[in-house]
Amino acid sequence: MALRKFNRSYILKVETNDGDHIVISYPLTINFNVARNNLAATNTATFSIFNLNETSRAKIYKDVWDVKNLKAIQFFAGYIDSETDALPRVFNGTVKRAFSQRQGPNFTTEIEAFDGQISLPDKEVSLTLPAGATDKQALDAAGAALKTGANTLTIGESYKNGMQRARAMMGNPLEILNQISGGGAFIDNGNVYVLDETEVLPGKIRLINKDNGLLGTPKKSEIMVEVDMLFEPRLRPSQLIELQSETERRFDGLYKVTGIVHTGTISGAMGGDCRTSLTLLRQKDYKVVFDQSTFEYMAVRK
Repeated sequence: MALRKFNRSYILKVETNDGDHIVISYPLTINFNVARNNLAATNTATFSIFNLNETSRAKIYKDVWDVKNLKAIQFFAGYIDSETDALPRVFNGTVKRAFSQRQGPNFTTEIEAFDGQISLPDKEVSLTLPAGATDKQALDAAGAALKTGANTLTIGESYKNGMQRARAMMGNPLEILNQISGGGAFIDNGNVYVLDETEVLPGKIRLINKDNGLLGTPKKSEIMVEVDMLFEPRLRPSQLIELQSETERRFDGLYKVTGIVHTGTISGAMGGDCRTSLTLLRQKDYKVVFDQSTFEYMAVRK
């Protein structure tokens, strides 16, 4: 695939206190940091927008202690060649804190956000399953408590073991999902996934090499491999990718994406660097799971 990393653009949608939403887009300058993973840790994002008008600045405000006032935020970013090109959704979550301040000649609007509203501590589930119930049935039951906040629930096909005795479950539903699955539950883009270590999600990007943005040489970090590349918003946690490095062939092979960090600046007034850093886990065997959020099941060629 030819390198196509020009004409960066973005759209940021923020829900306001009056029930409406504000759309912020290119060419206004935005700095962003988005961290997504397939772990129990919550996905997070920070945004700095420069020189919004006074009306928009006044509407985008949230105190960090106001945990009941939940406002949605979505960030779309990528590369466009024409006005009809669609931007991938990079982040879908909830505003944690928002405020504006003046720095020299500029006003900046700062937004901190997280993806995981549905796992807030005040959500609890209390269920009892009869003897013989499978792990899949237990996951479905615990996941049902999240459906009011989650868009979809995707459970892998590996949880077929049954219990000889009745099973009682009580507590935070996301924690219960992780207990049953052995730590396989995570939230990404407002959706809940429960996958075992061999299961992967379909992805839009199949290969990472110098031709589509690989920067430098991959680095080994304990059991993981770390990779830097030009900003690639189509990547997602738990997808399968193939890595090809011209400088370190020992890193070539199939990996499961475990962590993604997007950082950069998109602006019509100034230049800026945009990068994606990946944490990858070597994947020998895999099964592609049907994704309930996208209704996609893509065959991955070895």
